[in-house]
Amino acid sequence: MNGTSHASARMGVAVLIIGLLIVFFRPFDYFSQLTHAAPFIIGLSILGIALTMLLNAFAYNLLLARGKYSMPYIEALRSVFFAWSAESLLPGKLGSFSVAWIWKKKGIPLVEGLSVVLVYRVVVGLLTFAVAVAAALLFFPAIFLPLPLVAGGMVALVVGMYYVMYSSFFVGLVARFFPSIKEHVKVILQRMRETTSCPSAMLQLVVNALAQLGITAFLFTKMFEISGVSVGFEIILGATALTQMAALIPLSINGLGIREGLFSVLLSLFGVPVALTLVIAGVNTATGYAATFVISTLWAKKWATQNEY
Repeated sequence: MNGTSHASARMGVAVLIIGLLIVFFRPFDYFSQLTHAAPFIIGLSILGIALTMLLNAFAYNLLLARGKYSMPYIEALRSVFFAWSAESLLPGKLGSFSVAWIWKKKGIPLVEGLSVVLVYRVVVGLLTFAVAVAAALLFFPAIFLPLPLVAGGMVALVVGMYYVMYSSFFVGLVARFFPSIKEHVKVILQRMRETTSCPSAMLQLVVNALAQLGITAFLFTKMFEISGVSVGFEIILGATALTQMAALIPLSINGLGIREGLFSVLLSLFGVPVALTLVIAGVNTATGYAATFVISTLWAKKWATQNEY
């Protein structure tokens, strides 16, 4: 199956999931009740997107500086917005790696850019996973796996990551099966070792990732308040972390449908109507895709005239 077929299949899965959610939970029944809240929900969604992009750019600037590569913050921010457009259309977080290609045009070696994105995504992923596990334990026991199994999985994940970074065995495997990228892999692993062994850099990345997760949860809390429903910040924080982890499953385009469905089911355990959550999450997602379309269109025109990227 080629790339186009994969994309079509994922889009089909997304459409199927969204269709089932609409048929079974009838979210459109809430639209008329939320007319007064819609502008505020859209505004908060745009604010969340902007703050997330700003924090992403800050983290990338920090990691690039550690590699002795300087980039104006505004350039880092522009590259993040460009990559975010690609991320909206690709599974998992693959689109975020397109910043490395953009930075290559600015004189930063591709392998250095890839190492920066990989380090950041590993830190964010591990932190989100930890919050998701804690949330499942504290708030969502119905979906929580036995504690020893989850704890063992987390330990195995961290140990495996460090083994890959510090063991010559992994590099040997790459050299045997993919000799053309051996040196690139060695550079990426070296950059990962340098960053993870620096307490100050790791602290800044962890704080940055926590801030992104917290801001998203806080804004969702406000969206529900505007809609007349009170949900605890900690509940939404946990549901957000679990949803973000589920969105990494490469079944649909960027987790479309999976995110909204799981988020709705989790909050329904605390008395929030599934239809209401679907509307709020759907408006948030639609706002993101609308912003992606506008930004992508503007950049495409600039790209065509200046060949900037």
